[in-house]
Amino acid sequence: MNLLFSPEASEVLDVLEKDSSNTRFVDAIWDVLDLITEHPGSAQARHRSLRTAGGHTVWLVPVRGLYDDEAWVVLWQPRDDDALVAYVGPADFRRSWPWR
Repeated sequence: MNLLFSPEASEVLDVLEKDSSNTRFVDAIWDVLDLITEHPGSAQARHRSLRTAGGHTVWLVPVRGLYDDEAWVVLWQPRDDDALVAYVGPADFRRSWPWR
């Protein structure tokens, strides 16, 4: 399975990866992304299901650790042989989630 990134998710990763003090947290995010690509049907990669306003299923996977004292998650959807990573950010994503 290949990863595709929304522009927002890609930007978040780019910003985090530019600061070497974030290395451990970025590694935790990539652990989640590796899990999604290697075991997309596993219970861990599909920790919790959510529905978009359009009725599509989105999977939530928690990221190990905290960033700025906040828990983070990855939201993703299967797309044929790919995984679309729609969101990487604070677990309180509803205030900033682009798929309203």
